[in-house]
Amino acid sequence: VLDALNEIYRQVKGVALNDNISGVPVSVYPNPASDNISFTFRTKKTGIVKLSLYNELGQSVESLLDESLPSGIHTSHADISDLRAGTYFYSLQTGDGLMRGKIFVK
Repeated sequence: VLDALNEIYRQVKGVALNDNISGVPVSVYPNPASDNISFTFRTKKTGIVKLSLYNELGQSVESLLDESLPSGIHTSHADISDLRAGTYFYSLQTGDGLMRGKIFVK
């Protein structure tokens, strides 16, 4: 099942799940989560940062962040209480690169 989802996601988004394309490290806490979740990451240079959530079909569920941030360590907090229980995928795009991973909503 995971291989099939990975292939669907690769076709829709152009990369596989958990592809750390640029080495941008992301810390997600708590995971699994039910109400709120935090994404902590570092940017090496000032630039637009986009953080988005997708469902298992690769459909965009929510845009969590889309703004210019200075270089440094950042934390984005998100209210996920309106999401149904299940597996979701995040995409973090910065001027440094792209990171994708999964979160679990309980």
